[in-house]
Amino acid sequence: MEDTYDNDFGNNMPERAAVWRKASQDQQVKNPGTNNRYFVGIQVGFTYPDLNSKGKILKYIWGWKDIGHS
Repeated sequence: MEDTYDNDFGNNMPERAAVWRKASQDQQVKNPGTNNRYFVGIQVGFTYPDLNSKGKILKYIWGWKDIGHS
């Protein structure tokens, strides 16, 4: 049987990314909003208090039912 390796464990990703695992459990939603001029868009801002960091997600649905995100 051939040996297999998990690159995530090989490069210590669980330890290096542990702070993000905890931060995502404690994120706080900020400034939700919508835009509907040519499409329906939902934007949600959020913060990671433990990391003193923030971000946002934008989801949109065009009139022809395509769904995208950024």
